[in-house]
Amino acid sequence: MTNYAGYMGKVIRLDLGSRSVSEYPWTDRDRQLYLGGKAMASKIMYDTFTGSEKPLEPENIIVISTGPLTGTGAPSSSRFNISTLSPQTGITTSSNCGGNFGHYLKKAGYDALIIAGKCEKLTWVEIHNDIIKFHDAQELKGLCTTPTQESIQQKLDEERGCVVKCGKVVIGPAGENLVKYASVFSNERAAGRGGVGCVFGSKNLKGIAVSGTHEVSIYDPQKTHKLFEKWVETLKKHPLTGNQLPKMGTAGLVTTMQMRGLLSTRNYAKGQFEDFELVNGETLAEDINIVNKGCLSCPMKCARTVKVGDHEVKGPELETLGLLGGGIMNNDLKLICKWNYELDELGMDTISCASTVAWAMEANEKGLWKNGLQFGKTANLSAVFRSRVRHGVCSMAYYKAVVFIVIVAHALCYLHPMRRSHARAVHIKKRDALDLAEL
Repeated sequence: MTNYAGYMGKVIRLDLGSRSVSEYPWTDRDRQLYLGGKAMASKIMYDTFTGSEKPLEPENIIVISTGPLTGTGAPSSSRFNISTLSPQTGITTSSNCGGNFGHYLKKAGYDALIIAGKCEKLTWVEIHNDIIKFHDAQELKGLCTTPTQESIQQKLDEERGCVVKCGKVVIGPAGENLVKYASVFSNERAAGRGGVGCVFGSKNLKGIAVSGTHEVSIYDPQKTHKLFEKWVETLKKHPLTGNQLPKMGTAGLVTTMQMRGLLSTRNYAKGQFEDFELVNGETLAEDINIVNKGCLSCPMKCARTVKVGDHEVKGPELETLGLLGGGIMNNDLKLICKWNYELDELGMDTISCASTVAWAMEANEKGLWKNGLQFGKTANLSAVFRSRVRHGVCSMAYYKAVVFIVIVAHALCYLHPMRRSHARAVHIKKRDALDLAEL
């Protein structure tokens, strides 16, 4: 329980191995010091870990956390965080997601969910208020992120005899096969960075569905809603949040980065792409975008909707456009939309994957790693993505080989004056590179 409005006053811990549920102690003093989200998760992990835990071992935990404004209707407040030890770095990571899971987690009566242990076999978890069920997910094995969510929804509807309003987080084949940059998906939105989907997969956790009947309390509803209205008006008047993002989404920043010499080109060998106008936000908005969408309670509606085959799906964001555009010397916007959809369905982080592909292309070009990938040659990339998912974790032999390649490549990069100005962008983690070593 809590004396503070905005909180549900309860944090629960699921032990997947024993299938047990317990309440985690989280006091009002904790709520004062660690409001929610990343700060809350960091405190929980600090108190839990001894320092010997490994990212893909059962001792690692996953913390899915909300904030005090989640579920209140405050503009842009529906996002939630997934925090854990990253399989890419071995240290803490926190990935933010715009899906509706956080909203429904609070509807179930919880501010955060702690996941520990490992399921014996592939499992999905159903949470409805204080009722928690563990379901066999073998029939979901290998399913992509959208059909996984659809299948879970269908099972809930059949079980309860009505259409169930719920939030879901799931992984795709990439997470199941422990790809280091696998993501977790809620609706079409991704907790994309840090490999949180890989940690889900290591725990044999295919997904979680959460629903409930609780409402978030607000201390002074009248005053608070007036503040929310003022907040919305401020967002609408700002040139970025009221004009550029609604019109072009984050894709509109491609042109800005081009003008400032910051747009990934040929794996950051350059900061400007001569064909940027073919893959920027303006072209996406005028030629491909169908309709704008927004995250729950967000007035900006900066998400794009594009058509890939017969599917109307989420369009690419800034980073994906840049990295799968100029980053690999590709000027085909429809291809980027297709790859964005394919990677989302496989459950892979488009940003990390695209960065790694660009790095691999340069390594091949410089004769450091003969992998067949070439700048401007895109015909085989869809097959490359699927291959990465099938292979999953690489062997130690490949690990050692790629580490050597990375060291040599980094040395070459830092010798080049242009690369020194893009050092952060060039810095591909060893473990990211490793995940392409079995193409």
